[in-house]
Amino acid sequence: MSGAVHQIRDLGVPPTLTAAGAIVPDTGRLFNDAEYGWAISPSVQINLPFFAAGDYFWVVGTYSQGAPNYAGFTGSNIGFGGDVTTIGLTDATINAFTGQLEKTDVWSIAANFTHFWAPTLYSSIFGSYANVQFGSGSSTILTAATAPGFAGLSVGFTDFNEIRIGGNTIWAPVAGLNLGVEVMYTRVDFDNRVPAVVTGALGTVVRPAGTSDLDVWEGRLRVQRDF
Repeated sequence: MSGAVHQIRDLGVPPTLTAAGAIVPDTGRLFNDAEYGWAISPSVQINLPFFAAGDYFWVVGTYSQGAPNYAGFTGSNIGFGGDVTTIGLTDATINAFTGQLEKTDVWSIAANFTHFWAPTLYSSIFGSYANVQFGSGSSTILTAATAPGFAGLSVGFTDFNEIRIGGNTIWAPVAGLNLGVEVMYTRVDFDNRVPAVVTGALGTVVRPAGTSDLDVWEGRLRVQRDF
């Protein structure tokens, strides 16, 4: 069992200054609010020697309010077929109507099973599921009047679910040296369509159609030396 608590502060927005250094009226915003983010994460590991010596299974669950980093999110780039989006998570968002901080809620569960084929060769399969919900005023849906050609797209922080499933095989010929391969599949489902970025010969542009989900396959070669 582990947990964490930290403070979230809205530091405000500096006012606009004239060339002479005077404050332009009705610009900027003073410090407004403070909240406390927290997370709790119970976990358990079970050794499974009746399968093979060294085999084990672990599972961990996390719930956080205003502390997505402790749930495994620090922001990540997800790309597939030329579409790239950035999932940036923030501890809280400011409700434009109330001026108050609204904390980001995240709950997740992850599990792993590791099997030893030999003392120096093992494989793992793992997976995770996460649900991310931002404050009520964290996003807005564009309309034809405000954004011609982009109507229906959600901008800001959009709620989403994420699933990850993967596996690897590692060979450790000597102590402290790991050689292996890993494959992982990630799917991100957004509550609404979000802008999709396309990089091509003419540069990087935003695709008006957007996307409501992303599917990503990743493959890795692992060479790790511990000293």
